[in-house]
Amino acid sequence: MSKHRRKGYESEPVSLDPTITCKWTLRRWERFVYLVPVPLLSVAGTLVGVEKLLLEAAMFFLVGALFFLVAFRSAVALTSNALMIRNVMTWRKIPLTHIQSVEVGYFGLIVGYSSGRAWVGLAVGKSNLSFWLRRRSRGDDVVASILAAVAAVRTATGSKNE
Repeated sequence: MSKHRRKGYESEPVSLDPTITCKWTLRRWERFVYLVPVPLLSVAGTLVGVEKLLLEAAMFFLVGALFFLVAFRSAVALTSNALMIRNVMTWRKIPLTHIQSVEVGYFGLIVGYSSGRAWVGLAVGKSNLSFWLRRRSRGDDVVASILAAVAAVRTATGSKNE
């Protein structure tokens, strides 16, 4: 019996699965955007004063660690039969036959599946500027790839689950 409670749990599915056909992470400039607030917090901490330096140092470390994890850990991977979404502390493997909708928004990739729940992937997003100017972005390309894979799996299995 597995030591993990959930069925099919794997420790690092996005990096170890050899059947991954596509993988999306934050691009270098997007990682830079996540990491810009960290030095700004240190400057703000020094302006507050020396008597609260320990509290500001702890806050700087925690917020910096969170931004660092978002910048370097988030990923979305597509295999021949599942979509894997890895965020800061959690990951989810969703079979392609269970996916009902895929949208991209400012906060990330939103995947709705057959149980009525939704899961957000932080690695892929669409800026407000792209929405306003009605421009196609990388997030739209990712959604198109996932929906094409879902359609291919449904036609191969003969599933009518739209």
